[in-house]
Amino acid sequence: LDGSSLTVEGIDFRGNLTVGRAGVRHAITTDEAMIHHYSLTLRDCAFYDFGESGCTAVRGAQNTFADKVVIENCTFRDLSGNAVDYGAERDDIGRYNAEELVIRGCRFEHMLGLGINIYRGGSDESTGGPYVTIEDCTFTDVCNRARGSAARLIGIQHLTVSGCTFTDSGRGGASIRLDDTPWEQITVSR
Repeated sequence: LDGSSLTVEGIDFRGNLTVGRAGVRHAITTDEAMIHHYSLTLRDCAFYDFGESGCTAVRGAQNTFADKVVIENCTFRDLSGNAVDYGAERDDIGRYNAEELVIRGCRFEHMLGLGINIYRGGSDESTGGPYVTIEDCTFTDVCNRARGSAARLIGIQHLTVSGCTFTDSGRGGASIRLDDTPWEQITVSR
């Protein structure tokens, strides 16, 4: 994906374990350390039965950056890890993995990990993102471990969450975990 644009539509990603074979760690992920920005669009896809510990469905790796990630009408179910994970930049110096993320009309069901994990640490004010929109999604039985949450959205500069339903999700902590500062623009509605 280094410097390119990828659109994936209508594909089911199934992670069933096979005796004697190693399971996949991620269904869709970036290369480790990319030079150029990329964009990713997923529509009408399903990610399910990823039982290996820590397996993530969609992931942006450290030292990679997406201009835009759009995930629409996708289903994530029976996952041992996170569904959408753009939280690899852990240096806390203002870096993050995607400028704009749009997650719309998705279903997150029966997951041990987070439905959505986005992280921007640090206080570098020369960057303006990430911009995150989460609309019309359902979360059912997602991340119910101690201090768990269905969505972990840390350091998001511009966040809109609307029309989402949380059922039996994040029972150990919160449905949505935020760590915001006064200058961030956050709207949670309906």
